[in-house]
Amino acid sequence: MSKPTIICLHGRGANAEIFEIQSMPLIRLLERRFECVFVNAPNECEAGPNILPIFEDEAPFYSWLGSNTSKTTSSYEAIEETIHLFDELESSTPNIAGILGFSQGAAVGLGLLLRDQRRRIMGLPCAGYRFGVFAGEVRLPVLFEQEDSGASTPSIESDYSRPLLGLKTPTIHATGRLDTLATRGTTLSKFEIGTLATEFTYEGGHEMPQTPRDNQYLAQWIDTLYDKC
Repeated sequence: MSKPTIICLHGRGANAEIFEIQSMPLIRLLERRFECVFVNAPNECEAGPNILPIFEDEAPFYSWLGSNTSKTTSSYEAIEETIHLFDELESSTPNIAGILGFSQGAAVGLGLLLRDQRRRIMGLPCAGYRFGVFAGEVRLPVLFEQEDSGASTPSIESDYSRPLLGLKTPTIHATGRLDTLATRGTTLSKFEIGTLATEFTYEGGHEMPQTPRDNQYLAQWIDTLYDKC
């Protein structure tokens, strides 16, 4: 039997290879049990925060929502590309267990959990995510479901009209103690996300956790949660 899969989503202005390097301390603790699949976003963009000069030779860089300079129309088109990518990925990937996302990838990952929950409630095909692990979230989820269909509704705006998401999938939301990008009021609180959300503060800034202690905590949370499923 194949290992359960964790879908791994990089931040804006990075790519799958860079995110694999950034998250390697955690991945090494997970790979004995899980298959971690790193995915490139479909929209090419400029380098993101903390990418240059370290990863200047790793271009091209990608975004889930389009570039900072894109017009509204092209931003919606970029989100449509992202939705199509996940539709294909979810239908072709067996035994999906959860999502690991950083920065913009964390916000999109949370949106995917909401989309999956809505589809399950409506009796539509769904991926069946069991958990989400999110670090350095910088904006609200962007993938919601229409009330009367299974279609995704793209949104590039922070949706303050829906402060209580009511997510029933267990999640852990990790923020670096020195992360100024994730502490500007654009992230969701545990209360706003759902009763199964856990908050965690780790050492560092806008980056994936790097210390053994922090990564052991996350890996143990994932193992314990998956055992309960």
